[in-house]
Amino acid sequence: MIMNMARYEQETIISFNEEEKTAVIYTHNKVLRQKLEALARDRPEDCRLVKVSRSGRAVDYVIPKSWIRIVSPRIASEAQKEASRKACEKAVSAHRKTPRGDN
Repeated sequence: MIMNMARYEQETIISFNEEEKTAVIYTHNKVLRQKLEALARDRPEDCRLVKVSRSGRAVDYVIPKSWIRIVSPRIASEAQKEASRKACEKAVSAHRKTPRGDN
């Protein structure tokens, strides 16, 4: 019997110890599962699927521990934000001026 889990029960757990060079990722997260699947396909020597839950909604992958990163978001200055806004406005303006083919 497959039961629906509440979103707060759909965990992602990354576990590793100081001895081994690999980490295990257990996740229900669809986007992360897709990324791990692509990594396992492209880099099978580094990333491998270990287990799929009976429901098929959770997976366990083993990856190199060195791939685990915690990165804080970049904090842009007001000048950087303004430059980014202007660049976006310029790109939108250029896109609107581009002729479109009639199909």
